[in-house]
Amino acid sequence: GLRVALPNEFFQRKIFEQEGTANLINNNNFREFLRGLYFKVDSPTENGSSFIFDLLDGDNDPENDARIDLFYTFKTLTGETCEENTQDPIETVLRLNFDAISVNTFDNELNPSIASTLANPNIDDGEENLYVRGGDGIVSVIELFGEDLDGNGVADELEFLRDQEWLINEANLIFYVNRDIVPSGDNEPLRLVIYETGNDNFLADLPLDPTSGEEPFEALVDHYGPLERGTDANGDFYKIRITNHVSNLINSDSTNVPLALVVSQNVTVFDFQDLENSQAPGIDNVPASTVVSPEGTVLHGNRTSNEAKRLKLQIFYTEPN
Repeated sequence: GLRVALPNEFFQRKIFEQEGTANLINNNNFREFLRGLYFKVDSPTENGSSFIFDLLDGDNDPENDARIDLFYTFKTLTGETCEENTQDPIETVLRLNFDAISVNTFDNELNPSIASTLANPNIDDGEENLYVRGGDGIVSVIELFGEDLDGNGVADELEFLRDQEWLINEANLIFYVNRDIVPSGDNEPLRLVIYETGNDNFLADLPLDPTSGEEPFEALVDHYGPLERGTDANGDFYKIRITNHVSNLINSDSTNVPLALVVSQNVTVFDFQDLENSQAPGIDNVPASTVVSPEGTVLHGNRTSNEAKRLKLQIFYTEPN
């Protein structure tokens, strides 16, 4: 674990010199008086570094949880009926557990051209490139089946597919890495995660993935296909299988909400983290696994000039008799 020596003067002033004041009379007063600790870390390298600051490690052993231990000495014991002055100082420990709210903030500067693209998205027609990044985060939003020109609340292409009553055998979104922008190397994210915006639901394909019980690196590879590499070992594409999701949209009249695509450090982590500021369309939080991921990539969108790598929804189906 990580152990840091904190300044004695701070805790002498904030804890021991508050004896007898209202600041220590109860837990609520103390939390109001001492709001928390602020950690700011300087990177030892130009490339930066990161680690997971896990306050509660989940093994039910408090000895492994993050905390502050105050080691101090005193000479006077005061009880209900006696007070004893001792010759030698008594050594003891006061433990403060981190069981409240923790907050991570990120402050990074984007490439100006990327920042301009993100600030002015083409919501109607789509984009040449899709950007995803962990940490402070870039989320790409995918809307299936295009426009609703007749204004009946259902995308026209989806309405057509519902009328066909096809049996959906397989449906995929294949995201090709834009090699003209993304440099080769080991910093490409190995996994991407897709989920519904607005309700924080993962897709119906997730619990049906036969690899859901595997270790994180090998889990959910049917639904969240890992990064496929070309013969040059550089990242080529991600295949996200959404067969059950598409089948439900076509044959069960499920609501066609926009989908969010993010980087994931661990696809078996299903918790969400709140965002400081909400983002359209209805993105109030993101999977926790993307917050701890330092990686990002650029993918070909539906308007890329490279038609062979253009983002499309791929559907294999059987027609009814």
